[in-house]
Amino acid sequence: MGTMKVFLAHAKEDSDAVKRVGQFLVSKGVEVWLDDWCLTPGDSLTQKIFEEGIPTADRLVVFLSLFSVESNWVERELATGTIMELAEEKELGVKFVIPVLLVECKIPYMLRDKLYANFINKSFDSACEELYRGIMDQPSGPQEVKFKNRYIHYKEVAPQHGGRFTLLIEFGVEVSPVEGFNGWVQVSTPYKHAQFLYGQSNFGGFPIGGAYAGVIEVKEETKYTLVVSNQITPSTSLYFLIEADERFEIVASSFGDYYGNQEV
Repeated sequence: MGTMKVFLAHAKEDSDAVKRVGQFLVSKGVEVWLDDWCLTPGDSLTQKIFEEGIPTADRLVVFLSLFSVESNWVERELATGTIMELAEEKELGVKFVIPVLLVECKIPYMLRDKLYANFINKSFDSACEELYRGIMDQPSGPQEVKFKNRYIHYKEVAPQHGGRFTLLIEFGVEVSPVEGFNGWVQVSTPYKHAQFLYGQSNFGGFPIGGAYAGVIEVKEETKYTLVVSNQITPSTSLYFLIEADERFEIVASSFGDYYGNQEV
């Protein structure tokens, strides 16, 4: 197959949205038949559509909205034998017609068993990409998701050293152990007390203390920095306990291994 040709069927009230979609498809190398782009004064709309537009198309993209559905033209045109005959001639079967849902509306009977490109619950570009994959018959396949092994959790706990407000901050890993810890936490107000703890990954209470090695601890007015060689594993985490006289938030944080290597 050479250049993919598509016919964009829509209600005139949806022209602006459909033109944007058409421009996206053109940018992807698709040849688009759109009435506003392909007709000139004096043309017969019906003749051009049913003799030049739809018959030469590889895909018939039908835009569904309150305007198109309420006018009944979608159901009427799709119910004609012409569309089905064209699909059969092109050996495209059910793939010839691709519905696009522009807004929440009643799906015409002839299209209820079809998957549609959905412009309702995603960004315009994402929806256009979805439609393009449908036109090109390219399933998306598994999407690449970057796995985050390291995490930072925190919660308010009861004060331990006289401060009025206390945060317990956990630096942990999901699967892969991290050799040592090199990180810091910046808080929104000067703190009164800061210390670190090492032990069982358990946010239900304070961790069991363990031995520390290679400790470098730096306490600044609002920033607490620590370097230790203890390994962090899925069962053992490192914790910061920070207390202040005012309620505070974490402004920024860093979590690297002993040598400072970061992971997104």
